[in-house]
Amino acid sequence: MSGHEGHIDSAHNSPPSAPPLYTTAVNPTVIPRDANGLAYGGIRQVEVDVPLATNRGDQVNLTPGCPTNYGMHVPFSDAKISQLYSSKEDYLRAVSRVLKRNVQDGFILKDDAEEIYRRASANNAGTGRPLVMH
Repeated sequence: MSGHEGHIDSAHNSPPSAPPLYTTAVNPTVIPRDANGLAYGGIRQVEVDVPLATNRGDQVNLTPGCPTNYGMHVPFSDAKISQLYSSKEDYLRAVSRVLKRNVQDGFILKDDAEEIYRRASANNAGTGRPLVMH
């Protein structure tokens, strides 16, 4: 069985779904963002609901004519991460809560949740020490 087949809802025979990404305009497309620069809606995985960076599917402030389809990843400062997560336990509780919801909703497999939690446990988020991004 491939990974996604395990998430088919047998009562409805359909894959899980999430709220669409919100937009406030369509030409050009405007995607409203929260205080961390993350879009509203969509699948709320750990990287979004327990963020250590802003991830975007577009690039802002590019030279006119440059392609904008590469997206961008902007890590938060160590000070911002310390502001968001007062301790390692606080950070890991938030990670665990999101992983549990994502497994229950069928967006990730339990094995994947365990790997994501292992990686979260190995980083410095919530410790006050600099975070190394890979």
